[in-house]
Amino acid sequence: MIKFFRPIRKDLMENNKAGKYLKYAIGEIVLVVVGILIALSINNWSEQQKLNQKEQGLLKELNLDFKYNQIQLDSQVTVSERAKHANMRLLKKIQLTEINKMDINKLDQKLMDSIRYYFFTGFDNWTLNPKNGTINAIVNSASLDIIKNDSLRRTIISWNDVLSDYLEDERKNEELFNSYSEWRRNNYDLTKGAFDPENVHLIFSKEQKNFYWERSWRLGTILKELEEVGVIELVETIITLTDNEIKK
Repeated sequence: MIKFFRPIRKDLMENNKAGKYLKYAIGEIVLVVVGILIALSINNWSEQQKLNQKEQGLLKELNLDFKYNQIQLDSQVTVSERAKHANMRLLKKIQLTEINKMDINKLDQKLMDSIRYYFFTGFDNWTLNPKNGTINAIVNSASLDIIKNDSLRRTIISWNDVLSDYLEDERKNEELFNSYSEWRRNNYDLTKGAFDPENVHLIFSKEQKNFYWERSWRLGTILKELEEVGVIELVETIITLTDNEIKK
């Protein structure tokens, strides 16, 4: 374009047409500026398109991760409620034998089957293993700025702190299991089943009953913390917000 205007500019200068030349020069500058602005606008649009595509990719990955996390949470709630119920029922069954001064070696088959069922079900355990790859990548890089939804950004930032608070209760539950396992190794004949005549009295022992009670309490705390700390709410919020932001 500059070459195109050179003959015109030369003609105006040679014919001493200063006024027209000045107008021409201003017009040429305006055209150059407009051209630059258009180029910048196109470049900015292109860059924004790339950022939008990257944001959509992150939103989709985040959505998939947290739908997986929701399945994990559902399993945690189901397993913990079942195990908590089993431990409480087992304590009541044992209490029944104590109140009625039953000989544990002569319990009727129906009661023994019930005790056996609750005993093994009470050991059901689920550890929450959430997918955090995408959310950590977003938080630990400049990618957080790409997320345009303010509510989603705040939720993403708070996730690791909320999860950490909850996992502390899981660690305490694991410590309880480790402590019980050590006691069991020291007292049970592990070459035989739990309900073998050599071991069955331990199921009714004070140490075992304390484990049933503390296990129930720990599971209750886990279920309570999932609600009160906000793990369930955050998972649901991230799924809802990403669902809304993903372009169909």
